[in-house]
Amino acid sequence: MPFETPIHQIFIETPVRETEITRRVLERVGPQAEVIEVGTAREVLERFAADPSLNHKGKRSLLLTDFHAEPIKPCPGTLNYLCCGYQILNFGQGCPMECAYCILQGYFASSLLVVQANSAAFLKSAADRLRAEPDRFFRLGTGEFADSLALDPLTGYARRLVEFIRDFPNARLELKSKAVHIEEILDADHRGHTICAWSLNTPEAIAREEFRTASLDERLAAAARCQEAGYPLAFHFDPIFYYDGWEDAYRGVIERLFAVARPGNIRWISLGCFRYLPGLEEAIRQRYPRSRFIYADFILGGDRKMRYPQPLRIHIYRKMVEWIRQAGGRDVLVYFCMENAQVWRSVMGHAPRDNEELAGWLDARCRG
Repeated sequence: MPFETPIHQIFIETPVRETEITRRVLERVGPQAEVIEVGTAREVLERFAADPSLNHKGKRSLLLTDFHAEPIKPCPGTLNYLCCGYQILNFGQGCPMECAYCILQGYFASSLLVVQANSAAFLKSAADRLRAEPDRFFRLGTGEFADSLALDPLTGYARRLVEFIRDFPNARLELKSKAVHIEEILDADHRGHTICAWSLNTPEAIAREEFRTASLDERLAAAARCQEAGYPLAFHFDPIFYYDGWEDAYRGVIERLFAVARPGNIRWISLGCFRYLPGLEEAIRQRYPRSRFIYADFILGGDRKMRYPQPLRIHIYRKMVEWIRQAGGRDVLVYFCMENAQVWRSVMGHAPRDNEELAGWLDARCRG
C-alpha cells in the first residue's frame, strides 16, 4: 500500500530542523508542501485546537517536534475492566488513516499529525528507563495515539524502533497497524524482540468504517512477509462489530488468518467488541454519515463507554474463541481487551486474578 496522504503543511520546531527524520520527511514530501519553522510545538497545537476550521487540514498537516515528555508511560486502562499492562512508547500522535470509530476524535481537539523528530533524544531517554529497571519486563507498543506504520514511508521510525529494542533483554516491542509499510523492517536485525501485529476486521467493516487503510488481503500478506523475515506475529480483532452476517464474515477472516500465520508463531490474539465514548457519537455522525455500526443497541458500561450489552458480548466472544480454536489456534493465547472478570469466566471458564496476572501471561508469550 503506497503512502498516499498528501502533506500540505509541515511545521518544524526549531530544535529539530536538522535532525535525520526532519531531513527525510522534507525529501519525501517534496516541494509541494508549505514548510513553516516555529519556536515551539505548543503554538501550533494551540492554534489547531482553538480554530475548528483548521481541523479538516489536520491529517494533511505534520508537526515535527522536539522530545518533550516521558518516553514510556503505562496504558491508562479503564476502571472496572482488566487491562493487559501494556507500556506505551509514544513517538507521535495522530494518524493519516480515516477510521470512523477512531477514539482519537474524542481525545484531541484536532487531527494534526505529530512526530517526535528528535529520535536520538527520544530513544536515549527510553534506553535510560529500560536500563534503570533491569529486573522489570517492559512490553512496549506505539499504538495508543498513533498507528505504528502509517507514517513510516515518511519517517522511517519503525526500523529505528526495531533496532533499538533488540539490545534490551528486558523489553519487547509490538508494532500494531492497519497499514502495510513494512519494506524497511524486513531486513532489520530484530532478534525476535519485535512483534509485528495487525488489527483485523471483516472486508465489510473495513470498507464501511476503516477508510484509507490497507485491505484485509494486504494486511495478511504483510503479516506473511514479516513471518518469513523471522518476526513473531500478533493479531487484534478490536473493534468487533455485530451486524447481519457477522458470524460468517468473522469466521472467514479467522480462517484466512490461519492460512497465513503459523499458530506457533502467533504470540497472542486480542478480542474487543466495539465501544466508544458517548461524546464520540456526534462526531461520527457528522464526519462519517455512511457509518452504520453506531446505530446498534448500546448500554453505558462501567468505564463510562457505550458498549454492547454483556450477554451479547459473551455470545460474540464465545463464537470468536471457538473459531480460533477450530482454525488451528488451539494453543494460541487469546485475551480480551478491557473486559470484566465475569465476561472472562463466562467465555473462558476462568479469569485473571488482576491486571498483573494478565500482564504476566502476555509477558511470558513475549519471551517465546
